Amino acid sequence: MKKHTKRALKIVDIAREPLEKIPYVTATSKGTGISSELLPIYWGEILGLPEELDALIIASDLQGIVDYKQEQVEQAPKLLGEELAEVLSLLFQIHMSDLDPAKVMVCLCGDLYTDLTKRGASGNPLPVWSAFRNYFGFVTGVVGNHDLLTNEEQAELGSTTGIHYFSDGGKMMYLILQ
Repeated sequence: MKKHTKRALKIVDIAREPLEKIPYVTATSKGTGISSELLPIYWGEILGLPEELDALIIASDLQGIVDYKQEQVEQAPKLLGEELAEVLSLLFQIHMSDLDPAKVMVCLCGDLYTDLTKRGASGNPLPVWSAFRNYFGFVTGVVGNHDLLTNEEQAELGSTTGIHYFSDGGKMMYLILQ
């Protein structure tokens, strides 16, 4: 991506009602079990995107599991962020068919992992990063305090074409604001 002159982004509209809602489950507070929730997806309009981008997706705090069945003990649960990437891709195909997925930038702002056995548990968010990269052209972001990556996983993020992982959120803000 080319370096551009400093330009402000301006949000001019956010829909009042969500376009879609994704059902998921998450651990309840005080360890009392799991609760069913809905993740709303809102469209918005923004001015100031560089010409190389058609759309911007911003997501954080995706601490949930989709398609949960208690008997799925041996199978890794599908993280909410993995489902969100797929649903957004479908929504773009339906509602904005002229949009080029390769010109969509995703900004992941952390806390993408969950464990239903303990609210606030930490773990590997790599499947979420990979899912967004599979559907969209450019993924950037930071991990949250509930996201754990080994050195090897950080290296994988750092070496994957189209992913720009920042281990230090301050560096990300500096690059974006330049």
